[in-house]
Amino acid sequence: MRCHQRTNAERTHTSTTEEPAKDLGHRMWNWASDEHPGEDVSQRNHHWSRYVARPRPPPKPDNVIYILGEFNELMKNGHELLEPGTFDLVYQKMLVMGVTSRPQHLQLVKSFLKPGGYFESQEMDFWKIYDKNNKLVSQDWKFLEVSLRAPAEQGINLKAGEILPGHLEEARFEDVEQKRFPMAFQTGWRERPETETMAKYLNWACRPWWYRYFEKGAREGEDADALSKDFQSKVLDGEIGLHGHVVVTLGRKF
Repeated sequence: MRCHQRTNAERTHTSTTEEPAKDLGHRMWNWASDEHPGEDVSQRNHHWSRYVARPRPPPKPDNVIYILGEFNELMKNGHELLEPGTFDLVYQKMLVMGVTSRPQHLQLVKSFLKPGGYFESQEMDFWKIYDKNNKLVSQDWKFLEVSLRAPAEQGINLKAGEILPGHLEEARFEDVEQKRFPMAFQTGWRERPETETMAKYLNWACRPWWYRYFEKGAREGEDADALSKDFQSKVLDGEIGLHGHVVVTLGRKF
């Protein structure tokens, strides 16, 4: 079962395997092939596909079932394929940040898992920025504080990923662990060449994306244009190796 904020596709898996960090950037954008099945999304003339070369998605496995729908409605009204205690894996990507009641949500997720089944959540954490030596450098960057305001007013916790392990332990998941994978904002970081593809996308997409956060979150006396210029100067045009994290949290149902 897979729950995705953009497509809300639930899918079953027969097994779980550890995926190398270098493949994480490729995996993060699989939603494009979910929304356009059978289409070579690398040829689409819109946003990131103009900057990131992508091969045609492989055929979908026979043992995977896709259900498309609005997540909350599926959970509320049920579905004939969503039977309790039948899933080996529940996988979520950028979904927990928008969940208002995480304890209730995790109990629901847990009810779908078989004993020994795994829960995996993947969230972005670009609100703490590190240099190439993994030293935190963004403690005093005002624009990051401002960027969190508008989502918070909508009930979206952009820092939900880093506090998720505590919620999993409260929900009595076992073997809870969290791993962080760097996602660079610029290309050319030779020590982490596997982030090159995502860096091309982020360096382009973050400019309008973050400006909307500044525009909506700026208070009296704060200039969204000045905040955006500071962000671009320090992050997108800053030193090579500046990065945020993709936060992957795992837990197992006992």
